[in-house]
Amino acid sequence: MGTKADGFWRAVGAIAAVAVVAAMTGFVVWAWPQLDDPGIGREVMGQDADTERLDGAVGELKDFSDKFGQDESDSLGKIPGFAFNSPRPAGTEGPPGHWCSREVVGYRIDFTAAKLAGGNRKLELYRWQKSFEQWSKASNGRYKFEYRGEADYPMAAPNADIPIDFSAVPAGEIAITYATDRSPSEDRWQGYIYRPLAGILGTGGVQQVPWTGEYEGLIQRGAVVLDSVDVLQSPLDVPGVYPHELGHALGLAHAPTRGQLMSEASGQQAVMESGDREGIRRLARAGC
Repeated sequence: MGTKADGFWRAVGAIAAVAVVAAMTGFVVWAWPQLDDPGIGREVMGQDADTERLDGAVGELKDFSDKFGQDESDSLGKIPGFAFNSPRPAGTEGPPGHWCSREVVGYRIDFTAAKLAGGNRKLELYRWQKSFEQWSKASNGRYKFEYRGEADYPMAAPNADIPIDFSAVPAGEIAITYATDRSPSEDRWQGYIYRPLAGILGTGGVQQVPWTGEYEGLIQRGAVVLDSVDVLQSPLDVPGVYPHELGHALGLAHAPTRGQLMSEASGQQAVMESGDREGIRRLARAGC
Protein backbone atom coordinates (compact mmCIF):
# COMPACT_ATOMS: atom_id res chain seq x y z
CA MET A 1 0.00 0.00 0.00
CA GLY A 2 1.40 3.40 -0.84
CA THR A 3 1.07 6.59 -2.78
CA LYS A 4 3.35 9.16 -4.31
CA ALA A 5 1.35 11.91 -2.66
CA ASP A 6 2.82 14.25 -0.07
CA GLY A 7 3.49 12.45 3.20
CA PHE A 8 4.17 9.17 1.45
CA TRP A 9 3.26 6.15 3.58
CA ARG A 10 6.44 4.09 3.28
CA ALA A 11 6.34 0.30 3.10
CA VAL A 12 3.18 -0.02 5.11
CA GLY A 13 3.12 -3.28 6.97
CA ALA A 14 -0.01 -5.33 7.12
CA ILE A 15 -0.50 -8.65 8.86
CA ALA A 16 -3.09 -10.80 7.15
CA ALA A 17 -5.70 -12.22 9.46
CA VAL A 18 -7.60 -15.41 8.74
CA ALA A 19 -9.70 -15.87 11.81
CA VAL A 20 -11.43 -19.06 12.87
CA VAL A 21 -14.01 -18.39 15.55
CA ALA A 22 -14.06 -21.00 18.28
CA ALA A 23 -17.77 -21.28 18.97
CA MET A 24 -17.31 -23.11 22.27
CA THR A 25 -15.12 -20.44 23.82
CA GLY A 26 -16.11 -17.30 21.99
CA PHE A 27 -12.58 -16.10 21.30
CA VAL A 28 -10.73 -15.92 18.04
CA VAL A 29 -8.06 -18.45 17.12
CA TRP A 30 -5.71 -16.98 14.52
CA ALA A 31 -5.13 -19.37 11.63
CA TRP A 32 -1.69 -18.06 10.70
CA PRO A 33 1.57 -19.96 10.27
CA GLN A 34 2.89 -20.15 13.81
CA LEU A 35 6.43 -20.33 15.11
CA ASP A 36 7.53 -23.63 16.60
CA ASP A 37 7.22 -23.49 20.36
CA PRO A 38 5.67 -20.01 20.46
CA GLY A 39 6.41 -19.82 24.19
CA ILE A 40 3.69 -17.46 25.34
CA GLY A 41 5.21 -17.15 28.80
CA ARG A 42 8.88 -17.00 27.84
CA GLU A 43 11.11 -13.94 28.15
CA VAL A 44 10.32 -12.01 24.98
CA MET A 45 13.67 -10.30 24.73
CA GLY A 46 15.93 -13.24 25.56
CA GLN A 47 19.36 -13.15 23.88
CA ASP A 48 20.77 -16.00 21.87
CA ALA A 49 24.27 -16.95 20.80
CA ASP A 50 23.56 -16.38 17.12
CA THR A 51 22.70 -12.74 17.75
CA GLU A 52 25.87 -12.19 19.73
CA ARG A 53 28.00 -13.60 16.91
CA LEU A 54 26.22 -11.40 14.38
CA ASP A 55 26.75 -8.29 16.49
CA GLY A 56 30.47 -8.89 16.65
CA ALA A 57 30.91 -9.57 12.96
CA VAL A 58 29.30 -6.61 11.23
CA GLY A 59 30.38 -2.99 11.04
CA GLU A 60 28.39 0.00 12.15
CA LEU A 61 27.15 1.07 8.74
CA LYS A 62 28.88 -0.91 6.03
CA ASP A 63 26.08 -3.46 5.65
CA PHE A 64 23.27 -0.93 5.23
CA SER A 65 21.89 -1.41 1.74
CA ASP A 66 18.71 -0.92 -0.19
CA LYS A 67 19.11 -4.55 -1.22
CA PHE A 68 18.25 -5.89 2.22
CA GLY A 69 14.98 -7.74 1.95
CA GLN A 70 15.98 -9.34 -1.32
CA ASP A 71 17.78 -12.66 -1.59
CA GLU A 72 21.17 -11.18 -0.79
CA SER A 73 23.65 -12.64 1.69
CA ASP A 74 25.16 -10.53 4.43
CA SER A 75 28.81 -10.52 5.52
CA LEU A 76 28.34 -13.87 7.25
CA GLY A 77 26.97 -15.51 4.14
CA LYS A 78 23.45 -15.59 5.52
CA ILE A 79 20.28 -13.95 4.27
CA PRO A 80 19.53 -11.28 6.91
CA GLY A 81 16.38 -11.75 8.94
CA PHE A 82 15.36 -8.11 8.63
CA ALA A 83 14.65 -5.39 6.09
CA PHE A 84 14.12 -1.62 6.14
CA ASN A 85 11.10 0.27 4.86
CA SER A 86 12.95 3.47 3.89
CA PRO A 87 16.11 2.47 1.97
CA ARG A 88 18.54 5.07 0.68
CA PRO A 89 17.94 6.34 -2.84
CA ALA A 90 19.86 4.38 -5.48
CA GLY A 91 23.41 5.57 -5.96
CA THR A 92 23.79 7.04 -2.47
CA GLU A 93 25.60 5.65 0.54
CA GLY A 94 24.67 5.55 4.19
CA PRO A 95 22.02 4.09 6.46
CA PRO A 96 18.34 3.77 5.58
CA GLY A 97 15.69 5.99 7.10
CA HIS A 98 15.82 5.77 10.90
CA TRP A 99 14.76 7.50 14.09
CA CYS A 100 17.41 9.57 15.88
CA SER A 101 18.53 7.42 18.81
CA ARG A 102 19.80 10.44 20.76
CA GLU A 103 16.27 11.75 21.17
CA VAL A 104 13.36 10.18 23.01
CA VAL A 105 10.62 9.09 20.60
CA GLY A 106 7.18 10.01 21.89
CA TYR A 107 3.87 8.35 21.19
CA ARG A 108 0.23 9.27 21.70
CA ILE A 109 -2.79 7.00 21.45
CA ASP A 110 -6.31 7.58 20.20
CA PHE A 111 -8.45 5.04 22.08
CA THR A 112 -11.75 6.17 20.50
CA ALA A 113 -12.40 3.16 18.26
CA ALA A 114 -10.93 0.74 20.78
CA LYS A 115 -13.50 1.87 23.34
CA LEU A 116 -16.28 1.76 20.74
CA ALA A 117 -15.40 -1.89 20.16
CA GLY A 118 -15.57 -2.64 23.87
CA GLY A 119 -11.86 -2.44 24.54
CA ASN A 120 -10.26 -1.59 27.85
CA ARG A 121 -8.11 1.56 27.80
CA LYS A 122 -5.87 0.34 30.62
CA LEU A 123 -5.20 -2.97 28.87
CA GLU A 124 -4.50 -1.30 25.55
CA LEU A 125 -2.05 1.15 27.10
CA TYR A 126 -0.33 -1.77 28.83
CA ARG A 127 0.02 -3.63 25.53
CA TRP A 128 1.59 -0.64 23.84
CA GLN A 129 3.93 0.08 26.74
CA LYS A 130 5.12 -3.53 26.67
CA SER A 131 5.58 -3.37 22.90
CA PHE A 132 7.72 -0.24 23.14
CA GLU A 133 9.72 -1.86 25.95
CA GLN A 134 10.42 -4.85 23.72
CA TRP A 135 11.83 -2.68 20.95
CA SER A 136 13.84 -0.58 23.40
CA LYS A 137 15.43 -3.73 24.80
CA ALA A 138 16.00 -5.07 21.32
CA SER A 139 17.97 -1.91 20.47
CA ASN A 140 20.16 -2.45 23.55
CA GLY A 141 18.53 0.57 25.12
CA ARG A 142 19.57 2.95 22.37
CA TYR A 143 15.97 3.76 21.52
CA LYS A 144 13.92 5.26 24.32
CA PHE A 145 10.20 5.90 24.15
CA GLU A 146 7.75 8.02 26.11
CA TYR A 147 3.97 7.90 26.34
CA ARG A 148 2.66 11.45 25.97
CA GLY A 149 -1.03 10.96 26.51
CA GLU A 150 -4.12 10.67 24.38
CA ALA A 151 -4.76 12.35 21.05
CA ASP A 152 -7.30 12.44 18.24
CA TYR A 153 -6.15 10.50 15.19
CA PRO A 154 -9.21 9.70 13.05
CA MET A 155 -8.81 8.24 9.57
CA ALA A 156 -8.01 10.68 6.79
CA ALA A 157 -10.72 8.99 4.70
CA PRO A 158 -12.28 5.50 4.60
CA ASN A 159 -10.26 4.51 1.50
CA ALA A 160 -7.21 6.73 1.88
CA ASP A 161 -3.79 5.35 1.00
CA ILE A 162 -2.34 7.17 3.99
CA PRO A 163 -4.55 6.26 6.98
CA ILE A 164 -4.09 9.42 9.07
CA ASP A 165 -3.16 13.04 8.47
CA PHE A 166 0.52 13.27 9.39
CA SER A 167 0.23 17.03 9.82
CA ALA A 168 -1.70 16.29 13.02
CA VAL A 169 1.21 14.26 14.44
CA PRO A 170 3.93 16.17 16.31
CA ALA A 171 7.43 15.77 14.91
CA GLY A 172 9.37 13.06 16.68
CA GLU A 173 6.29 11.05 17.58
CA ILE A 174 4.38 7.93 16.61
CA ALA A 175 0.59 8.12 16.31
CA ILE A 176 -1.37 5.04 17.41
CA THR A 177 -5.05 4.63 16.67
CA TYR A 178 -7.77 2.08 15.95
CA ALA A 179 -10.41 1.71 13.27
CA THR A 180 -12.62 -0.87 11.56
CA ASP A 181 -13.18 -1.84 7.94
CA ARG A 182 -16.82 -2.59 8.63
CA SER A 183 -19.75 -0.21 8.37
CA PRO A 184 -21.25 0.31 11.83
CA SER A 185 -24.56 2.11 11.69
CA GLU A 186 -23.81 4.30 14.68
CA ASP A 187 -22.71 7.85 13.87
CA ARG A 188 -20.12 7.63 16.65
CA TRP A 189 -17.94 5.43 14.39
CA GLN A 190 -17.61 8.21 11.82
CA GLY A 191 -13.95 8.98 11.29
CA TYR A 192 -12.83 5.52 12.36
CA ILE A 193 -13.79 3.42 9.35
CA TYR A 194 -10.83 2.35 7.22
CA ARG A 195 -11.53 -0.04 4.32
CA PRO A 196 -7.90 -1.19 3.75
CA LEU A 197 -8.10 -3.02 7.10
CA ALA A 198 -10.28 -5.66 5.44
CA GLY A 199 -8.56 -9.01 5.91
CA ILE A 200 -5.73 -7.67 8.07
CA LEU A 201 -5.28 -6.88 11.75
CA GLY A 202 -3.35 -3.68 11.38
CA THR A 203 -1.01 -1.51 9.39
CA GLY A 204 2.00 0.61 10.27
CA GLY A 205 4.58 2.78 8.58
CA VAL A 206 6.43 6.08 8.51
CA GLN A 207 6.11 9.43 6.81
CA GLN A 208 8.32 9.87 3.78
CA VAL A 209 11.93 10.30 4.85
CA PRO A 210 13.80 13.39 3.54
CA TRP A 211 17.11 12.67 1.82
CA THR A 212 18.40 16.24 1.78
CA GLY A 213 18.55 19.06 4.29
CA GLU A 214 18.73 19.20 8.07
CA TYR A 215 16.78 15.99 8.65
CA GLU A 216 18.40 13.89 5.94
CA GLY A 217 17.65 10.21 6.50
CA LEU A 218 15.70 10.76 9.70
CA ILE A 219 12.20 9.46 10.33
CA GLN A 220 10.11 12.31 11.72
CA ARG A 221 6.72 10.66 12.17
CA GLY A 222 5.28 7.16 12.31
CA ALA A 223 1.82 5.67 12.68
CA VAL A 224 0.03 2.44 13.53
CA VAL A 225 -3.63 1.61 12.94
CA LEU A 226 -5.12 -1.57 14.43
CA ASP A 227 -8.45 -3.20 13.63
CA SER A 228 -10.38 -2.43 16.80
CA VAL A 229 -12.99 -5.14 16.24
CA ASP A 230 -10.71 -8.11 15.51
CA VAL A 231 -7.55 -7.35 17.49
CA LEU A 232 -9.30 -6.71 20.78
CA GLN A 233 -10.75 -10.23 20.79
CA SER A 234 -7.33 -11.79 21.32
CA PRO A 235 -6.91 -13.44 24.75
CA LEU A 236 -3.13 -12.98 24.64
CA ASP A 237 -1.34 -10.62 27.01
CA VAL A 238 0.41 -8.76 24.17
CA PRO A 239 -0.72 -10.05 20.75
CA GLY A 240 2.07 -10.13 18.17
CA VAL A 241 0.35 -7.58 15.94
CA TYR A 242 1.19 -4.80 18.43
CA PRO A 243 5.01 -5.03 18.34
CA HIS A 244 4.91 -6.15 14.68
CA GLU A 245 3.12 -3.04 13.42
CA LEU A 246 5.15 -0.89 15.78
CA GLY A 247 8.26 -2.32 14.11
CA HIS A 248 7.04 -0.84 10.81
CA ALA A 249 6.61 2.55 12.48
CA LEU A 250 10.22 2.27 13.69
CA GLY A 251 11.58 1.73 10.19
CA LEU A 252 11.51 -2.04 9.68
CA ALA A 253 9.83 -3.74 6.72
CA HIS A 254 8.71 -7.36 6.54
CA ALA A 255 11.62 -9.70 7.16
CA PRO A 256 12.68 -11.72 4.10
CA THR A 257 13.00 -14.86 6.22
CA ARG A 258 10.39 -16.75 8.22
CA GLY A 259 10.44 -17.15 11.97
CA GLN A 260 10.88 -13.47 12.88
CA LEU A 261 8.40 -11.18 14.61
CA MET A 262 8.64 -8.98 11.51
CA SER A 263 7.93 -11.84 9.10
CA GLU A 264 4.78 -11.20 7.08
CA ALA A 265 3.02 -14.29 8.45
CA SER A 266 4.43 -14.14 11.97
CA GLY A 267 1.21 -14.78 13.90
CA GLN A 268 -0.25 -13.48 17.12
CA GLN A 269 2.08 -15.52 19.34
CA ALA A 270 5.28 -14.42 17.61
CA VAL A 271 8.10 -13.02 19.74
CA MET A 272 11.34 -11.12 19.07
CA GLU A 273 13.98 -13.15 17.31
CA SER A 274 17.58 -12.54 16.29
CA GLY A 275 16.76 -10.90 12.95
CA ASP A 276 14.35 -8.45 14.60
CA ARG A 277 16.95 -7.48 17.17
CA GLU A 278 19.73 -7.07 14.63
CA GLY A 279 17.54 -4.95 12.36
CA ILE A 280 16.53 -2.48 15.07
CA ARG A 281 20.11 -2.31 16.39
CA ARG A 282 21.44 -1.31 13.01
CA LEU A 283 18.87 1.47 12.80
CA ALA A 284 19.66 2.62 16.32
CA ARG A 285 23.40 2.71 15.58
CA ALA A 286 22.88 4.88 12.51
CA GLY A 287 23.17 8.11 14.44
CA CYS A 288 21.51 11.47 13.78
